[in-house]
Amino acid sequence: MMLDSAMIPKSVIGRIASFLFLVCVVCMPLQAKDKRNIEAVNADIERLQKTLVQIRGQQSQEQKALEDSDKQIALLLKNIRSGKQMLDTEQKKLEELAAEKKFW
Repeated sequence: MMLDSAMIPKSVIGRIASFLFLVCVVCMPLQAKDKRNIEAVNADIERLQKTLVQIRGQQSQEQKALEDSDKQIALLLKNIRSGKQMLDTEQKKLEELAAEKKFW
């Protein structure tokens, strides 16, 4: 059975049209606001990703600097040990010379 426009009262059509208009008026700004919010969130995500890349770069530089300083410390310790050995050797030589002088 077909509906004839004469069968639906104009007040009902007016209410439906008003409701649809209200839905459009309310939803359109919400969609635009949601879109702006999504764009803002995406911009924040990009900014945070760039910051994370910078932090990782700094961490790798700091890690490399720590490794370099560890190598330098190891080299200094090696030099100190060899210097101590040289001093011990010289001290033994001096003690031997002193013992020889006492002996003569």
